[in-house]
Amino acid sequence: MHLSDAFAVFLVWEQYDATSAAVEREANALVSLYNIGRALPQAAGAPLKSDVVNYARAAVNDEWPQMARARASDATANALLQLTRFERDTQVPAARDEILYAQAVEHIEALNAFRRLRLQASRGQIPRPMWVLLLGGGLFMVGFTAIFGVKNARLHYVLTALLAMGLGFTLFIILALDTPYTGSFAITAEPFETALEMFAANP
Repeated sequence: MHLSDAFAVFLVWEQYDATSAAVEREANALVSLYNIGRALPQAAGAPLKSDVVNYARAAVNDEWPQMARARASDATANALLQLTRFERDTQVPAARDEILYAQAVEHIEALNAFRRLRLQASRGQIPRPMWVLLLGGGLFMVGFTAIFGVKNARLHYVLTALLAMGLGFTLFIILALDTPYTGSFAITAEPFETALEMFAANP
């Protein structure tokens, strides 16, 4: 594995790990928002809970399939817009609810940031010129090894094949991590699904 491969693996792994953590934190923010909705008076809490559920459902049912194609979901964007109206539209009648209100606003802002991060990740981090370098470099290394003569032809073929397999596996890992919502390593909507189950159990 040459230097560009190592750099690409590091880059996509860092992004994959950050995206996975952001998905977890986004789901946790939804749970916190829902619990705030349960603690607020009915007039403010019921709409907030409903908006949280709508956002989670839109993310699971529409945005995750869209992200596999590097697209965003209009339904999820609209659900988030509805949540952002909480700050503008909600009247806080009691001083004891002001802390809950402020926390809700913070969680809504966090949702927006985490969603942007996971949408950005769906578009990949490796630019096309980098892919050209990775593929071209890999082909050059295998080709150079193949034409480099050694006395033991069988050993030469085995080493060339092993090099090709190693480079192929490295490129597969880079591609899999650079498309974090598809394939065997896909980041799933499980944290959101777990949150929805919790919402259903605690209306």
